[in-house]
Amino acid sequence: MNTKTINRVLSLLLVVIISAGAAIVGGVSANAATVLKVQISKVNRLYSEAKSFLDKINDYREANGKPALIMDSVYLENAMIRAAEVALYDSDTSPNGSSGLRLVTEGSDKAQIRGCDVLSFNELLTRMKANGESNSYLLKTNFKSAGIGIVKINGYQFVSVLLSDKTPIQVKESVLQQDSVVQDQVVEALPSVLTNVSSPYPDNYQIYCGSAFDPKMKIVNKTYPYVYVYLNPYNAEVSLTDESVLKYNGSKAVAIKPGYCTVKVYFASAPSINCQTTVRAIGQSFSECDFDSIPDQTYTGSPIQPSVRIKNSDGQYMKLGTDYSVTYENNINVGVATAHITGLGSYTGENKDIRFNIVYAGGQGGYFSVSLSTASPEIALGQSVKLSTKVTGGQSPYTYTFSYAPYGTSSWTTIASSGKSYTMFTPKEAKAYYVRVTVKDSSSRSASSSAMVTAKDPFSVTVYATPRETSIGNTVKIKASAKGGVNPINYVFLVRKPGGKTWISLQTYSTNDTITYKPKKEGVYTFYIKCKSGTGEYISKFLNVKVVASTLVNHSSVAPKNVDYGGAVQLKGAASGGKTPYTYTYMAKKSTWTNWYTLKNNVKDTVYTYRPSASGDYNICIKVKDAAGLELMKYFDIKVYDKLTNSSKLSTAKTTPGSTVTVTGAASGGKASYQYAFYYKHSSAAGFTQLKAFSAAKTASFSPTLAGTYTVRTKVKDSTGNIVVKDLTLTAYTTLKNTSTLSAGSIASGKTITIKCGASGGTSPYTYSICYKKPGVTIFSTPTSYAAISQKSLVLSTKGVFTIRVFVKDKNGVIISKDMKVTVT
Repeated sequence: MNTKTINRVLSLLLVVIISAGAAIVGGVSANAATVLKVQISKVNRLYSEAKSFLDKINDYREANGKPALIMDSVYLENAMIRAAEVALYDSDTSPNGSSGLRLVTEGSDKAQIRGCDVLSFNELLTRMKANGESNSYLLKTNFKSAGIGIVKINGYQFVSVLLSDKTPIQVKESVLQQDSVVQDQVVEALPSVLTNVSSPYPDNYQIYCGSAFDPKMKIVNKTYPYVYVYLNPYNAEVSLTDESVLKYNGSKAVAIKPGYCTVKVYFASAPSINCQTTVRAIGQSFSECDFDSIPDQTYTGSPIQPSVRIKNSDGQYMKLGTDYSVTYENNINVGVATAHITGLGSYTGENKDIRFNIVYAGGQGGYFSVSLSTASPEIALGQSVKLSTKVTGGQSPYTYTFSYAPYGTSSWTTIASSGKSYTMFTPKEAKAYYVRVTVKDSSSRSASSSAMVTAKDPFSVTVYATPRETSIGNTVKIKASAKGGVNPINYVFLVRKPGGKTWISLQTYSTNDTITYKPKKEGVYTFYIKCKSGTGEYISKFLNVKVVASTLVNHSSVAPKNVDYGGAVQLKGAASGGKTPYTYTYMAKKSTWTNWYTLKNNVKDTVYTYRPSASGDYNICIKVKDAAGLELMKYFDIKVYDKLTNSSKLSTAKTTPGSTVTVTGAASGGKASYQYAFYYKHSSAAGFTQLKAFSAAKTASFSPTLAGTYTVRTKVKDSTGNIVVKDLTLTAYTTLKNTSTLSAGSIASGKTITIKCGASGGTSPYTYSICYKKPGVTIFSTPTSYAAISQKSLVLSTKGVFTIRVFVKDKNGVIISKDMKVTVT
């Protein structure tokens, strides 16, 4: 297997070509139990783009006398799958660890090409032709079949090209004419490939009751960490903390009632692959409801309040006062009245207006009605529109009152009131308005009519470059800012290099309004930005950016600059300007030395971990060297302290309950000054009790209340924040007492006396030793060895008074003796 890698710096493109004249071996073997089936959400397959790219390849083959490749029906489908895999994991192996060439079925000689974050297909082909090995694959005579997969995910394009010498089964032309086919794509992946898993939704994500959302995962491409895809919960588990708020139906989470619910998506076989977000349901939506129309109402001279009937999404009529409330406007006089409906309960936050007519009855003074018309329903902001009134019936003269209210509000503002049947309306903001006329006749009867006028901003676009002048290697951000128009606004970005005659595509139509570009040579770059409104209206803009030769800058850094002996210092090499790539040399010396010691020489590594060999002051030098041989050094000073040592002590290691014990903090090494914190805990306690928080005070005192063993913990912290802990042991005990007794005060000769051993106080466990003195003898017998006994029996034969002596010894070695007498008769 031969592997060839081509790096395309301009478009951050990686192309890997694998040719197999011999057997193909998969990349990573994986236990089947560890492989996860995941579903990439909304993969946009670009079949017509795939055909266009194959045409470019065939044009190149024809120019070199090679037969054209034919798009194979199997290879086309497999290439689309492979392109989706590249979006998840840009590697010559698939996300599940198997060879990417597994999708190049049949054929004895085969190859694959992949592209990640492809911005320009012309540039892609140019790079392939410029590389000798890849060029030979493009022009391979025995290759007949091709499959080209081009997918777009979250604005990023990914390419897979499959080639082999198999006899092709040609794809139908109707398939290749499809501009875009959106579908979810299932692929297999190892857990290690699924990195930086997160929820695509912010916490407290709001949805209306009755609506739903997709509980997806956001996954970052392992080899291109700025590229991310969304995964559906296919083959994963979805858990809800409150199923009365949200219900999961197998594909979407549906809001049932207002409240909060945390949604977690995870793989049971790989629990570390998970994400969660808290969703706030804020009420069911009127959009799912059916509103009965209100028939014409007869004028009575009093407020008219017709009933409002609404069916919910289940076809059931909703309850007034429970699910909604109604208020009325302009509901007395003849004309158009409004019923304002406000959601209640689970429909809280919803609003809707229903309009109805109030008309005269046939015998009430004759018919009287008005109609309002506008010269145009839509105008540009700043323009005026003529409002005209037609009156039918009633008695002249008439008084015309014109007013307006922003859509969705009930705040009416008078435009004019006079005997004229028309007026001009000039909106001050770009929004929709209700305009209304109320006409009174000479009998003081009134009638109203309303219409809608929408004021729109003219479609305009402003483009920016940040910065407008920069140096080679720096990134330029191009942003287009559209105003007015109709959403969605789509943008195309192209660039023409200095001295160039052709335009290079940086972004095809997308709602993304910002792109970044990194110039590679001096001169003036011209950017072409084309913006399309949702109505199809176009605006084109040009923008020039001047690029000058860059100056090499050393951005290297060192951290931390104060460290304890034995600690690590991170030396980080960084640079900009000059000519890439850069190499770095890391050097160090003690400040008293003359010569530098080279730690790492002329390497691409941007990080080096340095551990100074002794305490003291050091100098660090990081030298950057660009591809043109220019060198630039940057110097740093660091200080290495002796290792921080905690030498705190107790005033005594043994005491009695109630006595005062003082703990004294002491330290050396590290960076002065020091702070101390003190704690203690009895052996029976679950945790420590704080005596003093960190402060400059060196001592703290306490009185143990219980007998037993205490752990006294001291912490010392130096001025760099390093902390060293030391635990001290304190024993608290009461006075040891010997409570041993005899079974009798006198016994007959030859009988047995029992000695019962006992003690209190001191520190258990206790051990005992026993001896005795015969009548008339001044010396005691040899004591027994100390042992943990409860009693001992002796047979006494000599008549007279025996002295029995019992020694008790506690855990701390304290010994108390007790003499007892027994008379033998």
